[in-house]
Amino acid sequence: MLKREKIEEEVEKTLAAFDNDPVLQENPFLMTRIKQMGDSKKYSPSKEYSLKLRLNWVISILVILLNIATIFYYLKADSRANLESRLVKDLKQEFQIEQSQNDL
Repeated sequence: MLKREKIEEEVEKTLAAFDNDPVLQENPFLMTRIKQMGDSKKYSPSKEYSLKLRLNWVISILVILLNIATIFYYLKADSRANLESRLVKDLKQEFQIEQSQNDL
């Protein structure tokens, strides 16, 4: 129980120290300063935020352009495949090639 008594004694000393401290005076202009700082930052965005916003727009536009370019590429590739298949059919008809000879 000696250890427990020491702990209780330390707790009472700590609480007594808080009781003896003077009450701190509040600053009446503190809230006014906080509001003023918040208002000034609200209407003037930082340079970092502006840079991030511009970078976001640039990346978005690049992604859209890349998607459009990909669409056109695949459309051209598809038309090339159709052209090749038509040419093979025409050659088959012209030279009367059978299926077994075509697989070579």
